[in-house]
Amino acid sequence: MCYTSCYIFSLDKQEDQAWVFSAQCAIQSNDFTRIEIDNCCVEDSDIKALFEILKKKNDKGKTLLEFVRDYKSCKKCKFIKIYDETTYCYSFSYSDSTYDSASVEPDKEIIQFFYKLADKYHNKVD
Repeated sequence: MCYTSCYIFSLDKQEDQAWVFSAQCAIQSNDFTRIEIDNCCVEDSDIKALFEILKKKNDKGKTLLEFVRDYKSCKKCKFIKIYDETTYCYSFSYSDSTYDSASVEPDKEIIQFFYKLADKYHNKVD
């Protein structure tokens, strides 16, 4: 059987305003064994660090959120996409049930941020 690696990171703001982190990935300090983190509370300093990254503008003068909002994709497509290659996707969901997403190459700083978060929180249990 073929095993396909899937790396997923998410940060969600809870009703009580706390941020929780979930991840499925492999990290170096865990000898690259897959780990799963589910709704682990995150320190405010980590959220501030993420927002500093998200505020940075790309070479076209847009922040990541602006880029994702402006991304044009086939939202009216009536078929299922099955990929035979590595794909990346950013998705921002909002409290009014709307969302923006884009299939684009990931920003290296964002990737490093999420791997560091996974390394920091993978042994913490709430």
